Amino acid sequence: MVPGNADGQFRFLRPDGAPLPAEPPLPSWAGAPLAPTDARLAAAGISIGPHTATPDWYGESLDLTAALDVLWEPPAAAARESS
Repeated sequence: MVPGNADGQFRFLRPDGAPLPAEPPLPSWAGAPLAPTDARLAAAGISIGPHTATPDWYGESLDLTAALDVLWEPPAAAARESS
């Protein structure tokens, strides 16, 4: 890192003096190792994008009891005793 310039902005440089990009490039999903997966997804009509893992929410309230029932696991010893 070098001291800020006249505008108070900082420049970040690599060890060889080349400036770092403003943000790292996005990882690539394409390529030979992923070709079978790409083919299966395309055949199923599935498109993966930046918001694929974002769940839908329609404004309903959280059912805390149901959420805890799904997430909670009893300790292994208690699970053996109850079966």
